[in-house]
Amino acid sequence: MAGGGSAASSVEPPGGDDHDRDAPSLPAPAADRAASVAATFAAAWARSDLSAATWWRGVAASCEDSFARSLRTVEPSRVPATRVTGQPVVKHAPQDGKAVFEVPTDAGTLTVWLAGVDGRWLVVDADFRRAVSR
Repeated sequence: MAGGGSAASSVEPPGGDDHDRDAPSLPAPAADRAASVAATFAAAWARSDLSAATWWRGVAASCEDSFARSLRTVEPSRVPATRVTGQPVVKHAPQDGKAVFEVPTDAGTLTVWLAGVDGRWLVVDADFRRAVSR
């Protein structure tokens, strides 16, 4: 480099970014809180007796924004479960900002996917599997 400057002095270390230094880093969400968030969401989801607006406010409180928006069209009376019947069972242990739990209900199993967002666990997806009748 002309003028005696070193090219190495202006190169960032691998993986570095000037913007990363300016943004405050939030702590990763506590792993032991993930099951509680899954349970809270499942309990709100299983309230098929509520109006659509009240039901949505209950589930949205535990959700990431885009997933909450997708739940706006759900008609609570069509939710097959009416109550949670047990504790969340871990299917993917809370780590690396991801967790998956299965929550038993009176009509089947609700699978809840969580992600660490802004230092807290939020629901990013859910799926229901009806119990098989015997």
